[in-house]
Amino acid sequence: MSHPRYLIKDSNLIHSMPSVFILVMAILSLPFIPGVGVGFFYAKSLSLGLFSFCLIYSFYFVRFLPSLQFLPRSLCVSILLLILYSVIQLVYFKEFAVKQLVSVEFALKPLVSAPILFFIFITSCLSAVAFSKMNNDALYKAILAVFKILILVAIFNIIFQVNFLNYIHYPSLFPFTEPSQFAQFFGTIATISFVLQKTLALRILIGSLVFCVALAIPSVTLMVYAFLLFILTIKARLADIILSILLIALTIYTVISIPYFTDRLIISQSSDNLSALVYLQGITDVIYSLKSTSYLGLGFQSLGTQPPSEISAIIEEIAGAQLNREDGGFLAAKILSEFGVLGAIFIIYYMRIGFKAFLFLRKQNSVSNIRRDLKALVVAAIIFAFSVEIFVRGAGYFSPGVFLFLFSLFYFKKYMKSSFSSPSQSA
Repeated sequence: MSHPRYLIKDSNLIHSMPSVFILVMAILSLPFIPGVGVGFFYAKSLSLGLFSFCLIYSFYFVRFLPSLQFLPRSLCVSILLLILYSVIQLVYFKEFAVKQLVSVEFALKPLVSAPILFFIFITSCLSAVAFSKMNNDALYKAILAVFKILILVAIFNIIFQVNFLNYIHYPSLFPFTEPSQFAQFFGTIATISFVLQKTLALRILIGSLVFCVALAIPSVTLMVYAFLLFILTIKARLADIILSILLIALTIYTVISIPYFTDRLIISQSSDNLSALVYLQGITDVIYSLKSTSYLGLGFQSLGTQPPSEISAIIEEIAGAQLNREDGGFLAAKILSEFGVLGAIFIIYYMRIGFKAFLFLRKQNSVSNIRRDLKALVVAAIIFAFSVEIFVRGAGYFSPGVFLFLFSLFYFKKYMKSSFSSPSQSA
């Protein structure tokens, strides 16, 4: 007995979709592979690990390659504009570019980074297509499982100190090589898990867990994520406002009573805290880069080629080495330093869609569970959470957070038609 063609097609689609276990492994491998690349194989950055992740999963995503022939027009225009702007920079700074070629390291870095970043972009777009076809129930279970596993990772590292291979050179949080890298990924997953919960009690539980982990590690970056979860919950009612004031007062008292947090929150040249100085270094590098290049920027992957600032000298005196000169400390610093006016336009654009994502997530608190669009919530949560990597702590262009943002941006443009107010049109 022959079955109708559409039933065979749907059956094949269901069987081709990954199980919850495979989804969990895929999500966890996004930060784990880059972390292991640095920790086990002594890679200088996360780029090799992120490239390896994309290469491994491209064998699955390749089936969705035909969908990329319908790239959103705005993304195509943005890519062409970025290429044109880079050409203008090279022409304008021809003498500077020739000088750069003397340094093999800085000559190869942009040339090698560009195709890798493009491959990562294509993979993130293909993953967004695959995401559009995933079962909502399996996706929800996978995200919640990842959140629980990351909680266990945090607890393990709080109890045990990992000291082997390249993990002895950092205040590591195995398999992450830095607490900030764990905080960025865990914070994003926590934000997604938070907005997917159907009851206020579960949201408060997740927010409390993030806050407790931020205190236990400790991590300023993760504390910022906890604050973002708080502002997603608060409502403009008298009882909520009074409760919020009390909670804020308690949080401030707790934070300022811990030297770890107060040392990092005072951004001053007189500070002897490296995290605070690195952040200030990023700001001074932005100012220098913009003024010295007539606001065009230094060029792709060229941050660090400018002369060291006074803050850089202080950092080198304290740490014995230069720190974060190539990533700026936070992503906005790197983007503005390297792309100038175009980078500023992107930051403004991000702030616009990030604020829209925030309003959308706030509005979803009053939407019935039946009408909630799970995939739209995931995308909005990632875009909103990316603000921490943009303005607080970033690791450059080759980070799991950037991959997730590119993935969300493509889905937002292609399947949500650049609007958080319309339902997802995923298949």
